[in-house]
Amino acid sequence: MTADVARQAGVSQTTVSYVRNDVRHQKIAVETRHRIHAAVERLGYTPSTAARTLHKGHSDIVLLLLADMPLGHTAIQLVEELTQILQKQGA
Repeated sequence: MTADVARQAGVSQTTVSYVRNDVRHQKIAVETRHRIHAAVERLGYTPSTAARTLHKGHSDIVLLLLADMPLGHTAIQLVEELTQILQKQGA
């Protein structure tokens, strides 16, 4: 889909990537940024979560294995506390 956005905006795929990922050290004209954002809107482009995960080398998903039994108050409280801790750490 990045290729389609690049074609619509008249720029390279690399430029689209820089703008979409807000790479700070790249100097890209405001007008070019507007063209890219307009092309993204027209095409209904949404980033691929799978591609982003592959690029980063990790995901933001945390799995918690629980026994196959009803969750009591203590287990629910534990899950809630873990959720709060992970949110504070940006996970």
